[in-house]
Amino acid sequence: MTSFEWLAVGYFAFVAATGPRTPRAARGWTFAAGAIALVIVARFTLPWAARAWLPHAYLVLGYWIPAAFTPVSRDDRFERWLSLADARLKSQIPSPKSQRSGFPLGCPFGIWDLGFGIFELAYLLCYPMVPAAFAVVYVLGDACSVERFWVTVLLSGYACYGTLPWTAARPPRLAKAEPPGGRVASLNAFVLGHVSHRLNTFPSGHVAVSIAAAVAVAGVSLEAGAMFGAVALAIAVAAVVGRYHYLVDVVLGLLLGLAAGVGAGALTGSAPCG
Repeated sequence: MTSFEWLAVGYFAFVAATGPRTPRAARGWTFAAGAIALVIVARFTLPWAARAWLPHAYLVLGYWIPAAFTPVSRDDRFERWLSLADARLKSQIPSPKSQRSGFPLGCPFGIWDLGFGIFELAYLLCYPMVPAAFAVVYVLGDACSVERFWVTVLLSGYACYGTLPWTAARPPRLAKAEPPGGRVASLNAFVLGHVSHRLNTFPSGHVAVSIAAAVAVAGVSLEAGAMFGAVALAIAVAAVVGRYHYLVDVVLGLLLGLAAGVGAGALTGSAPCG
């Protein structure tokens, strides 16, 4: 199997073996076993070109399966710690504050307020980010590039998603029952309400995966990597401005995405590709 297939199998097995026994744990074990079976069956029945696209499903499954092991009655101590850490970090920046986001302006002409809708739109880009980045790597790179891409992205995503049973918290905008402001924000709220488990991943999976995808694209094209990097940074800013993640989530997610690029090189450097 490829490095990214071993990584997926190991992650699903780890989540199933270590996840707390919750009323939904049986569902989690079933889906984890099904995910492992999917990886193994694909390895022996599908051509490389098809297997190269399947990690999109492995990433989505990796996001959802830990939710089955997350206790319904959460201990809110970690959420309170996140909120306090957020307040402390933001207090270190002595700037006027945006009335809408509560985040320091830090730019002339109140750009945080003026660009609020733009950042909300940027946050929506976290969903097509991985498929678009993968398409670039698939077209411009080779089998080794594809393998490094998926190890980078899965490594960063799994590191965030796998902590959910122990670090589950509400996103800050839900914790404070903040209504969405504007049409794009309402669209974001609608999407999150229908395609997410409505829990905060620690670190931010959206940020980590976006940064990791940009790093992987840079391995085949510096110009494309710079473009995806700009989008990933916009997603990171949007996660804070829109109160979708705590600032500490975003900072750690950014660092994790960068670290995953280094780790992927170490994991795939001597392994055969394809």
